[in-house]
Amino acid sequence: EAELRELTLTRIGDTSRIVIGRQIVSELAAHRLDGVRVDLIRSEKLTLLGFAGAHPARVSRSIGFDYPRVRDEGGDAVGRLLPITAGAGAAYRVEKAYGAAGLVTVIPGKGEAPRAFLTTNGYLRTSPQLDVYHYGLIDVVGDAGFALTNLSAGADYRPRDRVRLSAALHRVDADTLDILARNFLSTPTTAGAVENGTQVRRIASNQARLGLSVSLGQIEQIEVSTAFAVRQRGEIDLSDDPAVMGDVLPASQAGELWGQVVHRELLGSRIGFDLSRTFGVGGQLYNRSTSLAVRAFVSREFAGGRGEWDAQLGYGTAKDDATGNTCTVASVIDCYGASSSKTLSAVGTVYYLVRPSIFVLGTLDVSSTSGETVASGMTVSDPAVVGLAAYLRLAYRY
Repeated sequence: EAELRELTLTRIGDTSRIVIGRQIVSELAAHRLDGVRVDLIRSEKLTLLGFAGAHPARVSRSIGFDYPRVRDEGGDAVGRLLPITAGAGAAYRVEKAYGAAGLVTVIPGKGEAPRAFLTTNGYLRTSPQLDVYHYGLIDVVGDAGFALTNLSAGADYRPRDRVRLSAALHRVDADTLDILARNFLSTPTTAGAVENGTQVRRIASNQARLGLSVSLGQIEQIEVSTAFAVRQRGEIDLSDDPAVMGDVLPASQAGELWGQVVHRELLGSRIGFDLSRTFGVGGQLYNRSTSLAVRAFVSREFAGGRGEWDAQLGYGTAKDDATGNTCTVASVIDCYGASSSKTLSAVGTVYYLVRPSIFVLGTLDVSSTSGETVASGMTVSDPAVVGLAAYLRLAYRY
């Protein structure tokens, strides 16, 4: 893979700024483009911006896939997808707040109607005790119609120096061109043709989260945190897909309870423990599974602060809700996963500053995963799988 994230040439003036090349417009939904951006600096508080160019695929991780080939129903390439994009907006920054808002358009040019969406983001500190933030993306025109695609809103409140409360709401939906999703192809048939059976559906999920963090000790070296979240997904109507006999997947929801205790100065080290548990709320479980994860970790500096090592030991279990069900070809309702798994892992990481300009990072991860599957009323145990992963990075700063 050879990924090109940003490569720009910028001209900066007293009242304007021109950027040419591959860039990310962070103010407007982190939109990517290969083109030109123009900023008009109206004051220290307000900047107007506009851009136009080509829109590389959001799902691409390599230059060769930035503008993928489009294939017809027979699997033959009919050219590359070259979407054109343009947008405009404004960014503001004042003493207690900053943010941006604007309109972005994308014209795919093949197989899909133009798309236009509104986006806004912002941060506000009303007082030393309260911070409020938001991010939103609303589709106005396109194959998705008018839809609230993404929304995040939250607040952090500090009634006392040692206490922090947080609350957040999130909605996440698919944010991509339908034609890109349809371009993923399945295995070729025996006749040599490529079958594209992909169906594009926008499935949104919602989450509400509440958290509490308290600092203890004379120098606040101990921190105790907990959070509770509820996730929800609406029902999925498959009535227009004859392959699944017109089933409707019911809505699902789940709760998650998380807790953590950290001591920053215990025996000269930072030592902590956390636990996460997901469980069903109501009739159908979110993701049709429950899980439990626990982790213990410790870190310590060495070589006079030039280095630090970190060790983690974790254990996790997961169990599908459909264990024991019989899958039939007439319905997909009972054809969810029917397995359980257990994972034990150990991770060690070392950071070391060799010189002010040379930095080394190394990681070693060892894990063991075992599982069981229920099929036709019988329990089949899978052999344990041992995994080993190592990572070494040498960075030069200039």
